[in-house]
Amino acid sequence: MRYAVLSDIHGNQYALQEVLKDIKRQGIHKLLLLGDYVGYYYGITSILKQIRQFDFIAIRGNHEDLLLDGMKDGRVLKLLDVKYGTSHRRCIETLPKHELNFLTKLPRTCELKIDGLKVLLCHGAPWSTSEYVYPNVDNVVLNKYDDYSYDFIFFGHTHYRTVFDRNGMQVVNPGSVGQSRQMGGLAYWCILDTEQKKVEFMNTPYDTDALVKEVINNDPVLSYNLNILSR
Repeated sequence: MRYAVLSDIHGNQYALQEVLKDIKRQGIHKLLLLGDYVGYYYGITSILKQIRQFDFIAIRGNHEDLLLDGMKDGRVLKLLDVKYGTSHRRCIETLPKHELNFLTKLPRTCELKIDGLKVLLCHGAPWSTSEYVYPNVDNVVLNKYDDYSYDFIFFGHTHYRTVFDRNGMQVVNPGSVGQSRQMGGLAYWCILDTEQKKVEFMNTPYDTDALVKEVINNDPVLSYNLNILSR
């Protein structure tokens, strides 16, 4: 069985659309989703519609936690506007209650047994949704993984593709679909092949023009949200 593993879509419906086209061409029907569907960009309604065309297992990321915080406290929402743009506000103002509940009540982690493999899905690290595990992480953090016993641990959050081998356990970040910090206009994801017991990294190009226009119209003062699309 093959699974597409996606993380950090961040409201980028255009990137996701092209990735899902690639996934269909690969004949893959199952998705493993590692959180952060919202934040930065604005296409959450389309994203939810698109992923529901597939059989999927999803967890939540830190931006779903931020969304919940913004729903509870208007002061937090204003801070989110300043730091990330109005994407969280757009979710709160446009999504029906059942969709907000879906996003904010997803589990933080998920353990799977797939074709004899033990797999863990998390967003940041197994012990913390919000911890950044970068490719150059130190041994103090890496040694924490030795307390876990899986064939694969998949995580996101950093927006950088990463893989560590911990005594035969593969710890894999597929990179970000919606806001790669490696190259703009390129969506990063991976395929888990449970029969071959391996991961294949994938890159999918997409046109950023429509998204750039949306950022200019909605959050023109946030240069970061624009600049990263052309990195």
